[in-house]
Amino acid sequence: MRTSGLVIRNLKPLFSYLNQRHFIHIFALICLISIIWVELGMVHVRASSFDHTTSTVNSNCTQAHSSPDGNPFPLCPGPFPIGGNCVWWAWEQWHLLGYDLPPNWGNAADWIVDAERFGLPMGTTPRPGSIAAFPLADGVWAFGPEGHVAFVTWVSPDSTTFNVTYQNYGDATPMYIGRGYNVSVINLAR
Repeated sequence: MRTSGLVIRNLKPLFSYLNQRHFIHIFALICLISIIWVELGMVHVRASSFDHTTSTVNSNCTQAHSSPDGNPFPLCPGPFPIGGNCVWWAWEQWHLLGYDLPPNWGNAADWIVDAERFGLPMGTTPRPGSIAAFPLADGVWAFGPEGHVAFVTWVSPDSTTFNVTYQNYGDATPMYIGRGYNVSVINLAR
């Protein structure tokens, strides 16, 4: 069919693309509502000074999948939107804020070096919207040599404690919540 000099062709690929974008936006909205719900105290998850992350990493996961929004990190077990991967989660949270990290970053243990290389601001005081990087496998903050990253969702008014959300590789849990992390403990040399 011709209309005004344009050829109208099969619109099915366009609708498929719009449905994917619609699904991604709904998923992002659900994640943001979950974070807000948690931060308002409707879910009580408390991190003690010796249990900052959950050791559920399954490094033998063989079912990795990619998400359709350009996130370069695989979800395992997947498929999208089922997690997990801490680097996928941190990249995705910044993506939802309108920023995309470079696609060639490695494991969480490398993110501090990668951030320095790309000139991103860094420091030892967390801020909401920042990414907390734990490069050492110390059994408290990170359980493997790959390190761990988390997305900072709240910092106390006196900047002594902070809350995060995160995922673990090979763990299908959609999101973990850590509350009350002590800034002075996280900055100790390990």
